[in-house]
Amino acid sequence: MKEIKAQQVLDAYKTTGLKPVRNDYGDEITCGCPVVALWIAAGRPAQFNDIPTVPVHAGDWLIGEYGQAYATGFLNGIDGLDTGHKFDNQVEYRRGRNDGLATAEALVFA
Repeated sequence: MKEIKAQQVLDAYKTTGLKPVRNDYGDEITCGCPVVALWIAAGRPAQFNDIPTVPVHAGDWLIGEYGQAYATGFLNGIDGLDTGHKFDNQVEYRRGRNDGLATAEALVFA
């Protein structure tokens, strides 16, 4: 079971130089959400340097790496969204949400 820990996200921000944002993808040049920072730090392919496509591909990458339920939970945790999602009863969703909440707590958002 793959998971995202707060230190991974902190390291991704350090690597990319992006400023953390919440409830937005950011501009991917000066700021970005945790998923965008992780994706860029993981070495996104050059063909994805077209800024308007970044959030879509970063989200696809997250789902591909961690699964739909975990990814949804992580994003909801980062953005401080309440439960009430179709994945609420799945262990992976709850694990992702807890990791997202812990990551949000570790970051200082703009």
